[in-house]
Amino acid sequence: MSGLRPAFAGLIMLAAFALAACAGTTPATPAVPIGVASASPTTGASATPTPTAGATPTPGAGATPTAAPSPTPTAAPTELATALQANPSSLALSPAGATATFTVTANGGLGALTATSANAAVATVSTVSGTTFTVTAVAAGSTTITVANGAGTSTPVSVTVTTAQGTVQ
Repeated sequence: MSGLRPAFAGLIMLAAFALAACAGTTPATPAVPIGVASASPTTGASATPTPTAGATPTPGAGATPTAAPSPTPTAAPTELATALQANPSSLALSPAGATATFTVTANGGLGALTATSANAAVATVSTVSGTTFTVTAVAAGSTTITVANGAGTSTPVSVTVTTAQGTVQ
């Protein structure tokens, strides 16, 4: 029976260490060494552990949190119009040097508009503002002004230039 006592005491100490490890603490060292038949403490020894001073962790000490970068929002691309309309869609000018304006509207974003004359010897075109254009008569004849956006959508404007004919008396 005397051999079971030290084994039993060792098993109890092993269980105490296992429980302490699960709890995240360290058990106190017993005042009576394992395997000693006497259970009386020695002089000056105490069964109550004395806490020792230790470092107390400070939350966030030494670490500076940084914000995760967030993506910069971008503007949604403007969908360019799939149909352009000129108003008016035809112009009659007389005499050479006369001017007229027309505007372009769309069913979506216009984007940058360009206007070209099929025959600059009859009429020229220039931009007044983003959607307003001026046609200038050059000589008698007919031509087409084409206005297009960056998506390749276009609208035509028919231009007829006449010169005054009359009888000189």
